[in-house]
Amino acid sequence: MPITDFLTYGELVYSLPDRYASIQRSTLVLATVGSTLAKLEGQVTFAGDVVLDVWELVDIDARRILDYSYEVYKAGAQVLWYDPFEHPHACSELIEGAEATIRALHGKVGLMVITNGLKDVQRPRLVRSTIGNYFADIVISEEVGAAKPDGAIFDVAFGRMNEPRKAEVLIVSDSLTSDIREEST
Repeated sequence: MPITDFLTYGELVYSLPDRYASIQRSTLVLATVGSTLAKLEGQVTFAGDVVLDVWELVDIDARRILDYSYEVYKAGAQVLWYDPFEHPHACSELIEGAEATIRALHGKVGLMVITNGLKDVQRPRLVRSTIGNYFADIVISEEVGAAKPDGAIFDVAFGRMNEPRKAEVLIVSDSLTSDIREEST
């Protein structure tokens, strides 16, 4: 079922126990985070002592899940997980030359991270990274209620940088279509 709007997605989430007899209990909660984002969190308990932990950050306007984590437990032991992150608690792999570039720029220009994601995932991920201490700040979509490529997340970042001129800021991205919209620049 596609995500069409907040209410429809909520109806889907909250109707799961009625639609699937194997679900014994659900604590899933869908809540808005800003004007276009929603966060889904909670657990679904199934017969046979199986529990599914769910975390989603949803961009309602874009009709897509931006970030997610699904973990399956059997009798209290984690047996599966499905998310875009490294495990167990590893750091992201950096592209060749990234660390040297960040080190060379540090102290000469201000450095900031802007990320779509969950604060409980992104903050520890940056702390564990070999380049985490070079950044003055991190702007996380969950915390500010806007996600890239929405210009509102860039407005927050520019505010935290004391409103530099846009012509003086360089944005580095791994996906121009997912991260930057023309009106954001």
